[in-house]
Amino acid sequence: MTDISVFPNSLQKLVKAFEEPLPNLEAPPGMPRIKLNEVIGKVAYFYEKLRNSIEFQEEHLLRRNAIERILRRKILLENRNLVDARLLINELIRARYLPNDALPDAIVGVVQNYIDRYIALLDHLKLRRTSPDDRRLIRWLISVASADIEERLSPSVREDALVEVMYATIRNNLVLPESIPTGQEQDILVYLAIHRALIKSDDAILRYHLFRWAYPQWQTPDHAVTEQIKSHFQQLVEAIERRINHPLSERLLVICRQYTIPFLVLADVFKERPGEIRELLTSPEALNDASEKAMTKRIKSAGSRLRRTTVRSIIYIFITKMLLALAIELPYEVYVLRLSNFLPLYINAAFHPVLMAFIGMSAIVPGKKNTQLVVQAVQEIVNPSAPRMVFGKKLKPRPRSRFRVWLFNLAYLLTFVVTFGAIIRLLQYLEFNFVSILIFLFFLSVISFFGMRVRQVVKELTILTRRENLLLLLLTFVSLPILRVGQWFSKKIPKINLFIFILDFVIEAPFKIFVEVVEEWFSFLKEKREEIS
Repeated sequence: MTDISVFPNSLQKLVKAFEEPLPNLEAPPGMPRIKLNEVIGKVAYFYEKLRNSIEFQEEHLLRRNAIERILRRKILLENRNLVDARLLINELIRARYLPNDALPDAIVGVVQNYIDRYIALLDHLKLRRTSPDDRRLIRWLISVASADIEERLSPSVREDALVEVMYATIRNNLVLPESIPTGQEQDILVYLAIHRALIKSDDAILRYHLFRWAYPQWQTPDHAVTEQIKSHFQQLVEAIERRINHPLSERLLVICRQYTIPFLVLADVFKERPGEIRELLTSPEALNDASEKAMTKRIKSAGSRLRRTTVRSIIYIFITKMLLALAIELPYEVYVLRLSNFLPLYINAAFHPVLMAFIGMSAIVPGKKNTQLVVQAVQEIVNPSAPRMVFGKKLKPRPRSRFRVWLFNLAYLLTFVVTFGAIIRLLQYLEFNFVSILIFLFFLSVISFFGMRVRQVVKELTILTRRENLLLLLLTFVSLPILRVGQWFSKKIPKINLFIFILDFVIEAPFKIFVEVVEEWFSFLKEKREEIS
């Protein structure tokens, strides 16, 4: 076996993570398994698809979000001091986040152990569910618990090792402002930015990692650890949230995103050829060839994913706009304003699907020059002595004086006034009424931002710096205010989305109880049938 001790420690860790098989949750033959009724599962799966269709989430976060939702419902809505792990696992199986008739019955005890430790901590904290501040802290701890349980169901050994490799590669290149204390504080901010950029971790996962870092004993907690957390819990939450929402975090995220693709390609190579990793590391030509093939495969996959997502988005937007037109715009035009000019209605129905189609289909996948640079970057990751063409330059968030910040913010505000003012004037010229203008602007901003998120699939493949030109600067001037408003809506909509509120707090609880009762009824009938035979 090829010796890899000459390589950086983080890379050695990554190699071992890919050489070892992923943990298999499936029960071996002869061991009792969790098996649920397939018919009932289809109903629950349909509900879950409906729930996810009205809230955009990264696919790899869906199960963790479902776990958080279930725990939140059990603890906050149903006011339970005990949460049954079997019921949680059953819900995940019905929603197809876990396989049916595959998991060992023993997994229930493992998950129950982790649920119980968080319930015990909640009891020690003596948080009141009727207090808004306490409910916020309960929701915070539930989000950490959901990430912890997800880690038990699907350990992120490879992902965490890949984050460490990227951290070791670019940390010394990142020069942070002097206002941030050197050492641990800067390291944490960089680590969080890499987590977000490379494996798209959400706030709950970042909280879990910082919580585990602050209290490593939490993996095997005792009464003393629980008491220690209790005495510092408020300060712990504030410290973690301050780091996650640090003013510099967005700029660090932008920098880290530019360098994620070579690390993802390296992981693809390791995943595709786990038995040849050590040989590839010692043969630059073979690694270059494997990296180029992995990059080509990723480009093809991203292109098809972009087209698929664009088509689905166009259909979804068109249906949503038609329903909104029939429910609000048309009645307002006819019965309130008593107008018969339907041109604004037609524009409002057709413009946004066309806009989404343009945004999605105008995305261009990177070319061969970019692929060559990615291949070079992979070599720089695994071979510290290689010429530093990609990772050689210093990466520094640009510092600005207070006066310049004030001046630029004023100019930035003016771009909002100019952009939205011009759009509103144009819509008024086309005889849009107040309601139609609001709907048009809302969909314009949200769809523009969502379209940018869709294009991110292709943008993440690029390591080349895009050249600036006058047309691009003008486009940025016009689009930036629209995208910023869309980003604001995307963050606030889940909190104020009436459909999500109805599904989570009005429909979901009784629906899940109904599913559980029906499941038990089918199980009872099966037992009676077996008694007869």
